[in-house]
Amino acid sequence: MASTTSPFATTHDGKAVPVLKTAGTEGEVYSATITVGTEAGSTINVVVQLTDFLGQDLATVACVYAYMSDDTGGQSLVGTVNTTSPAIGTDGVLHTVVTDKSFFLTCETDGDIDIDFVTTETTTHYLCLVMPDGRLVISDAITHT
Repeated sequence: MASTTSPFATTHDGKAVPVLKTAGTEGEVYSATITVGTEAGSTINVVVQLTDFLGQDLATVACVYAYMSDDTGGQSLVGTVNTTSPAIGTDGVLHTVVTDKSFFLTCETDGDIDIDFVTTETTTHYLCLVMPDGRLVISDAITHT
């Protein structure tokens, strides 16, 4: 039974539940920030920082599902694959599900994931991360010129 002193939120069906059940727990993946670097040669580095519901950098290893989309809302999977698959730069692990389209990303113990996107083609894609509660965190445009 939930404590009556803890903050509550109302679910879609009108039930009151403790906020921690809704928002997550301190130290667990809740959200992410994505920083898209500038193109250098044919490489664009993208840094992901996983955070907990308090906005603190994760301090443990965690994994999220990710995919590449053609649109800003993450409502499509890329149709064209790049000439070179995304690969980890220096931080984390990338486990490919569908070549150049979807993968699991595992961070290091500080919540960092560092991905290099390499192609000689002209493309614009978006990195979409699926959070544990189903929300999407979508990058700014990753544009190769």
